Amino acid sequence: MLASSIPANFQLPFGNSASGTYIRAIPVASQIGITAGAASLTDGFPPVCFADPLAGGVPPSGADFNGILNEITANIRWWGAGGYPKRDATFSAAIGGYPNGAILQSADNTGYWISTADNNTSNPDADGANWLPAWFTGMTGVAITSADVTLTLTQYARPLINLTGVLTGNRSLILPPIVGEWTVINGTTGAYTVTVKTAAGTGVPALQGALTRVVGNGTNVYAENAVTATNATNAVTADGAKGFVPNNTGFITQLTSKSTTVDFTTTGAPLADSGTITTNGSTLAAGATASFNFKSFSFADNSLFISNIKSGANPYNYDIKFGNTSFFTTTCSIKNVSAVSLSDSIVISFKRVSAY
Repeated sequence: MLASSIPANFQLPFGNSASGTYIRAIPVASQIGITAGAASLTDGFPPVCFADPLAGGVPPSGADFNGILNEITANIRWWGAGGYPKRDATFSAAIGGYPNGAILQSADNTGYWISTADNNTSNPDADGANWLPAWFTGMTGVAITSADVTLTLTQYARPLINLTGVLTGNRSLILPPIVGEWTVINGTTGAYTVTVKTAAGTGVPALQGALTRVVGNGTNVYAENAVTATNATNAVTADGAKGFVPNNTGFITQLTSKSTTVDFTTTGAPLADSGTITTNGSTLAAGATASFNFKSFSFADNSLFISNIKSGANPYNYDIKFGNTSFFTTTCSIKNVSAVSLSDSIVISFKRVSAY
């Protein structure tokens, strides 16, 4: 069949202006014994319509012809206009539930649901089971403060998730183990972290005051467009859309503890001279200092560094210092200047300025 064979759309349902006795809505139930010769979805035109009128037959009604053709063409017209059906509880019950793969428009017209099971009688617009979202627009607002939050179907259907609230501890935003993409805007406050993850996954941090794009593979979620390399002591990620840009920018995450060596030389950004370090979230007591070695082949002897706390912690709680550089290695010290123990994953922006 050819694409050019597409038929013309119905601009109006058949019998659109018919009224009164000239059109009749076709009932589901049989009309035999109720209205002689009346059509129904159960019988169509009953046997009496096929009998000779001289022998007691009843001719088919023009109102029934108008009625059934109107209903058929109204449905065809809806599809021709690009419409999809919405969940209909009465219809669902009548057919025993929607089949696997059925597509329904959401009640608020912002997206579509796909059934993942046969005989599906649940309501996706009320977070019913066995449905997945598809092609949704809009944003879900989520308050996250004193407990982890597991998103419901109608919440994770939206591609944009906006977090608000004052964190009272490190929290998790839990997505389902499905294939999908989300952008998380972390508008929370408080010197704690939010991790976007599945219930059984490890997930990725969503930095405060920033957006994080994540992709689910059916088991876990990952930072979108991330390239990851791991050695014995640390892991590195980079913006895959940009790669490691000409000014040798790298983004690295410290593992194990705040004293673990951070080493760009064994990753995909061996010449990194600027970027971010996300420290391990291990506890640092009030007044205590943790130090770690920091390596890059761009670190000339006697290099100077500028740095600041980008996110992940209250910058007034810490004093960050870089030491002298020798043999491509410098030291970074983190002192907790607050009055309480802290367990922050601090995102430190750094830039090597020059060697003196």
